[in-house]
Amino acid sequence: MSKRIKREEYFGHGGRDGIQTGRVSSLLDLPIRWLVKIAAVTASLVMLVSSPAMADMDGSSLDILGEACGAYVGTGSPAEPYGNLYTCYALIQGLNGIVNDPNSNWNYRFYYENGSAWELDWKSVAIGGNDYRLADDVDLAAWCGHGLGNVFCFTTARNDWYTTHNDLGLGDRDCEWLLAFTCNFLNASRQQVGPAMNGLHSICGFDSGMLVTSNGGSRFAYWATVQSTSVWMAWKKYTWDTQPRDQYHVACMVAAQSCYTDKLWGEGGPVASDPPAWSPATDYLYAKYSWPNVGNP
Repeated sequence: MSKRIKREEYFGHGGRDGIQTGRVSSLLDLPIRWLVKIAAVTASLVMLVSSPAMADMDGSSLDILGEACGAYVGTGSPAEPYGNLYTCYALIQGLNGIVNDPNSNWNYRFYYENGSAWELDWKSVAIGGNDYRLADDVDLAAWCGHGLGNVFCFTTARNDWYTTHNDLGLGDRDCEWLLAFTCNFLNASRQQVGPAMNGLHSICGFDSGMLVTSNGGSRFAYWATVQSTSVWMAWKKYTWDTQPRDQYHVACMVAAQSCYTDKLWGEGGPVASDPPAWSPATDYLYAKYSWPNVGNP
């Protein structure tokens, strides 16, 4: 990517559990609590030095952020009436299949659940958020939980229950791809989704309801790495593998047209240069792609 400020390690997140830096074999190895900041900093630096790193074109390591909100009941969340989504944890953790791909060298850098997953993690720094330390400080960001309308709905309000398209501004730091494992996040026009894209290559999601399955992340990882398909094809294949096969389940991608054929870093295929940030003037460079789940892609 071409517009980076110097990368910095994030050494604290309000005492939340779940931060992870460096290559690991399992998400079960995530630390339970940061009792001492200095120890966490030291561990992070050791892991960065000892782990080989395949860099993307901006020289950064290849990193993933995953967040999962499943325990809604009793939280007061606007999504509480829709119940819990306990399969979301395994879905997001399944993206560890990208890390385990022997042909590349990704790190599952951040993973947060429920009360440790915050709206601030996704909100643009330009409007008071922390995306430059989290969602926009990785190459691949993924979220799973209830979607109300076309927003992410969290289980805690830090500082809001929702992430909207206008809250996001991903891509000006590091992020290339966003995976939205939630209902209706792309049930919107290209112009409505556009403000989320500030150099981001693509957003994969649904223009409909979707079924949260425990194998969702691992199926995406399989197609993106083992089969080395494009990000869009991996999303369609994941949909075919896990969703009801009917015209009411519609996989979508909003992307810069130049990024349509992107593969993940390390998968032997093209990764386009950063597109210009979306604006009404650059809207013609973007497209919304839809695929009803009625035939094997």
